[in-house]
Amino acid sequence: MKQLFNISIVLACMLLLSACKNIHKEIQFPKVNDNIPYSSIESLPTLDATNAVSYASHQDQYFYFWEAINPSSDFIPKQQDTVIFVHGGCWLSAFDIGHSQAFTSGLAAAGYNVFSIEYRRTGNGGEWPVALDDLKLAILNIRRFMRSKGITSQQVTMVGHSAGGHLATLLAVDAINVFENLNLIGLAAIIDLPRYALGDNSCQTATPKFMQGDEQEQATAYKLANPLNYTMLGLNSAIMYSGSKDNIVPTSLATHPNTENQILPGVGHFDWIHPGSFAFKTLIQRLEAINENRVITPLDVKNTDAD
Repeated sequence: MKQLFNISIVLACMLLLSACKNIHKEIQFPKVNDNIPYSSIESLPTLDATNAVSYASHQDQYFYFWEAINPSSDFIPKQQDTVIFVHGGCWLSAFDIGHSQAFTSGLAAAGYNVFSIEYRRTGNGGEWPVALDDLKLAILNIRRFMRSKGITSQQVTMVGHSAGGHLATLLAVDAINVFENLNLIGLAAIIDLPRYALGDNSCQTATPKFMQGDEQEQATAYKLANPLNYTMLGLNSAIMYSGSKDNIVPTSLATHPNTENQILPGVGHFDWIHPGSFAFKTLIQRLEAINENRVITPLDVKNTDAD
């Protein structure tokens, strides 16, 4: 009788743990209209990362990994492909990985294995080229992590937002030697770096600090750090998304001549990293198209949530 009682307790505990695990993985995001403020992403729910892995000794040299979750949404990828994300924040140490965790949680909830990389930034020793060097080291460790966990993906997609989009674009140039079938998606990515540095919004004025001088003072550095100086050859696919209402990264500075470019009407800068937005829906559609090896056109996604 005592043995049966103990078995019952074990079974009850297993059921409880299973239920808690399922609850942990349920997450919902409110639908929002276009052109949301930064404050709209600050209070969003997030999922705990499956793993946190340091790739070097500095406190900001680590990455998070979210294991893909079976999605309840309409966008169900046929395979659990991998997304590697580089967060933005004007390259400043004041903006860390935390503000993008709802975004990466949303990607995991949509059925993707997700890595999000933290790296040193302006203010904590991450001025150019250190930030990019950190990211290069991180992807080598991500590849090692994937192999150790038996994570296989037919497609790996590098995604970057804003200043993270700038870095992700440069990182992709190196990462084609690390991952097969590598894709690139820029979300309001800063592509024309020299012109961006001449602007007067708060992120533009942070550019010379990141570059440790203006273009005249750091000509070689600006040349190396300018995504326009790279052909992007070797990528399976590449697209730069931007929004017509973005007042942080103008659309004219977020396009690349050697990639696809798409401007979404009415979309603002932070829409991309809110999982309840039309912009995020567009991103999921793009990831699904990559998964299916098909071309997606602007007509494939319709903004039905902005009414």
